[in-house]
Amino acid sequence: MEKYSVNCADLQSESEFWAIYIESVNARNPEKFGRNLDALWDALHAGGPGSPESRDCKIIVLHSEALKRFRDGYFHDHLSQIAYDLRSDPGGTVALVLK
Repeated sequence: MEKYSVNCADLQSESEFWAIYIESVNARNPEKFGRNLDALWDALHAGGPGSPESRDCKIIVLHSEALKRFRDGYFHDHLSQIAYDLRSDPGGTVALVLK
């Protein structure tokens, strides 16, 4: 299993999150990736644009508390929901962990 780390410690915007995510996971087809939470779900769950180079992986979002300031916490909450939904998928091969 491949492991990727997305370090959110110094991020100031959602656009910075998407840039560091794409770089950190060596995202497939980044030019077609929507850079939003729905597109992230599609990427992680179904292997759409923006999916990690390895489909058997764990993505660790470090310093995720920094994301709570985006959209009054919605961004972090939705990312947490995506992580939960991925864990609940019995056939899933991608894990998302917020730390």
